[in-house]
Amino acid sequence: MKKTALPLFLGAAFTATVALSPAAHAISKKVHSPYVTEGEWEIEHYGDYNFNTEGKSGTGLNTKTAIGYAPTDFWKIELEGIANKSNGGNLKYKGTEIVNKFQLTDKGEYAVDVGLYTAYKFVASPAEADEIEAILLLAKQYGQWSHYANIKFETEVGENNSDDIGAAFSWQSAVKVTDSAAVGFEYYGDLGAIDNTGSFDEQEHQVGPIVKFDIPRTPLEMRVGYLFGLSDASPDGAVTWKVEYEF
Repeated sequence: MKKTALPLFLGAAFTATVALSPAAHAISKKVHSPYVTEGEWEIEHYGDYNFNTEGKSGTGLNTKTAIGYAPTDFWKIELEGIANKSNGGNLKYKGTEIVNKFQLTDKGEYAVDVGLYTAYKFVASPAEADEIEAILLLAKQYGQWSHYANIKFETEVGENNSDDIGAAFSWQSAVKVTDSAAVGFEYYGDLGAIDNTGSFDEQEHQVGPIVKFDIPRTPLEMRVGYLFGLSDASPDGAVTWKVEYEF
């Protein structure tokens, strides 16, 4: 079963990356969980495609394709490839990211489950600066409901870097409707540089519904959604997706 699903997954990820077009904003849309499963390998592809983006802070297509492994019950390491497509441009490989995720509390041990996500991005273009980011991962499971919150800070390092520290947050709530499917919503807010966040309409804020489900007769999990722009700087709309293969 898994041998059949893996090439299907890789083919779908490649098709999604190449077939979609126009431009990208800063990050592919994903709300991260704090949980780590020891000994688990994971391959995933996720991204977003934005509509009506002229003059907006976020444009077009963003994708990430990642492979990860958890050598312990609290630490997971990932290698991610980042690609995007800007208005009128071609699909470009933007960089490689090394990610470490740490589960800091046992599930259900406290009122909120806590983790930490750190990443270093090696950019492909010598004209751009490398980036580092840290994300506080929070989760709460309550009956059939699951809630996740991410609080992110990022900055540039090395040559051509700026001194800005960017801040963003995201939220996902979902309720199980069957053993293999859940529905809910996600919210993404990009505040920009923390010393100059500007007004709400100068920031990027998006919200919308999601569906999460297992793909029948495969070990693949998928999440699809649509985001509506809430501020003037946001794209008017965006399709989001994630496909995940665990083994």
